[in-house]
Amino acid sequence: MPVRVDTRYWTVSYICPRVGLTIKSVGRQAHVPKAVTFATKPELARRMLERTLDSGLPVAWVTGDTVYGSAQPLRADLEARKQAYALAVACKEYVEVQGSRKRVDQIAHGLAREDWQELSAGTGSKGPRLFKWARIELAAPEMPGWQRWLLVRRGLDEGANSAEIAYVLVFAPDFHPFDEDGGGFWCALDRGAML
Repeated sequence: MPVRVDTRYWTVSYICPRVGLTIKSVGRQAHVPKAVTFATKPELARRMLERTLDSGLPVAWVTGDTVYGSAQPLRADLEARKQAYALAVACKEYVEVQGSRKRVDQIAHGLAREDWQELSAGTGSKGPRLFKWARIELAAPEMPGWQRWLLVRRGLDEGANSAEIAYVLVFAPDFHPFDEDGGGFWCALDRGAML
């Protein structure tokens, strides 16, 4: 059954801060309610996700880049809803692992060679996009059956510089990304509703 969505409001909500236009000038043209005020991208995403999830539309994964992943209130809201996510974070993000708080880049730096697995992140124009991946279990949430993980992705070269390393925080039940089908995870990252 198709779902009708008023994309005009969502688009104006998203683009106004990016192009430097005021909400008032663009909002009047798009008939956005006067009560709508400026909000950061993570706050806009939180509102859009709230409307989407409240509508009952099934969402397997929420994915997003570092702008959204570094927004702890957004992650907390998704966890409270028991909504699986894979959100990229910056190298300076702190997480709790084995009873202490550490930066994700420091965790990645301490990984042994055998902690990494070579996997494809989907097919690109020149074939499989191969990377080395590592998965680190983080402090468990207070919800039985759910887990938090840090995924680290780097290039195949041993000397990959920090600009080639990506960090993704994952919250999900029964998460096995390195299994043959990845539990649907790679499809979610490849085709998911990216914020």
